[in-house]
Amino acid sequence: MAKNKQKKKKLTQKQKIFIKEYVIDFNATRSAKEAGYSVKTAKQQGSNLLSNVYVQQALTIEINKRNKRTELTQDEIIEDLREVKNRCMQKVPVMYYDKEDKEYKQEVDEDGEGVWRFEAHGANRALELLGKHKQMFSDKVVVEKRDLKDLSEEELDALIAKQNSQK
Repeated sequence: MAKNKQKKKKLTQKQKIFIKEYVIDFNATRSAKEAGYSVKTAKQQGSNLLSNVYVQQALTIEINKRNKRTELTQDEIIEDLREVKNRCMQKVPVMYYDKEDKEYKQEVDEDGEGVWRFEAHGANRALELLGKHKQMFSDKVVVEKRDLKDLSEEELDALIAKQNSQK
């Protein structure tokens, strides 16, 4: 009785470079170019490499090594993003120094109301990253593989309506 040994496929030099580059910024096209793939085909090569099981295994190992080395967890990142969002969204009074009264005063608008500011850019960026973490936004298309023969007429109509609404 022969034992089924799973062969460990060796990665090519280009694949190894791709993996090292990919864990830097998770940009497959740039990583493929750095690995020596043609500029014209880098986007497709990057996609192909990411779907390669052996490359995926090596990427998982590299990402785990980096996470261990940096000692940074997803929870810490989320916590920090929430802190950035909260700090950026705090209303801060706009102050000026009154030379006559020799004190700081809050600026007021034409209606006599206090002027406040907050860091919209920082808040928006933190919210965007938190939303991506919660998978609120997706650049990926989710494909459901279903046998249409098994669907009822109502399910087919609902599926067609859903497809039409996304166009």
